[in-house]
Amino acid sequence: MNILQCVAFLTIFVILGQQVYCRKRKPPIEDKCILCLELARKFQEKMKSTEKHGFGGGNTAWENRKLTHGYAKSETRFIDIMENLCESDEHECGMFLENAEQAFEHYFFKVDHSKNTVFDFVCVHVFPLCCAPNKYGDECKDCPGGTENPCSAHGQCEGAGSKKGSGKCVCNSGYKGDLCEQCDNKFYNVNDSCLACHSSCKTSCDDSGPDSCDDCGAGWRLELIKQDDSDNKSGEQGEEEVVK
Repeated sequence: MNILQCVAFLTIFVILGQQVYCRKRKPPIEDKCILCLELARKFQEKMKSTEKHGFGGGNTAWENRKLTHGYAKSETRFIDIMENLCESDEHECGMFLENAEQAFEHYFFKVDHSKNTVFDFVCVHVFPLCCAPNKYGDECKDCPGGTENPCSAHGQCEGAGSKKGSGKCVCNSGYKGDLCEQCDNKFYNVNDSCLACHSSCKTSCDDSGPDSCDDCGAGWRLELIKQDDSDNKSGEQGEEEVVK
C-alpha cells in the first residue's frame, strides 16, 4: 500500500467514524525453511498457551480430567491454535500455511508430541525444507563433531538446521581449530574450557596471573623478583620472572 492509498483508506474510515492507522508491512520471508520454522514456533507456543484451556473447574477431579482431555485433542483447540498464525498481510505465510495445514493437523492429532516436535515433523520430514538440528546443507550432513556435540560445544555450525551453509565451525571467543577444540591466543585451557590470560600477556600463558605469561605485551616488561631465603626450600637464593 502506497502513501496515497493509505491516505484514501484513512479518509474513508474517518468518515465512517472508525479509528485506523497505516501499519508497515513486514518484509516477506523468502527462505521457506525460516518461514516454516517461524510457523512451527508459533504453533508450539499456542499449543503451550492452550494446554489449560477448556479446564472447566468442575466439582470433582473426574469432571476436570474429562473436560481437559476433551479439549486437548479437539477440533476446537486445533482451530484455536491455527488462528492468526499468519497476519492478514503476510501473503507468503498464508499461502504456505494453506498448503501445510494438513501436515499441522496430522501432527496435532496423530503424532506423539513427546517424541517429535512440530518443526521436525512438518519442516524436516513432511516438507523437507530444513535439516534436523546440527545438520546442514542440501544433504543434511552432520555438523563437525557430530549432532550430539557439534564444534566441541564451543562454537556454531554454519548453516545448522538449514539446507544452506558450509558446516564450518564458527568458534566462540577464546577457541580455534576445525572443531573449536583448541584455545586461541591469549587463552589457556582449564578442564577443556579456555579462559582469558592476564591483560599483560602478549600471546599465551599457562594460568591467570601476570607471572604466567610466555611473553609480555606492549607496555609491559619482565622484571626479576628475588626470593627471600626463608621462601627458598633449597636454602639458595633464586630468581623468578614476573611481568609488570
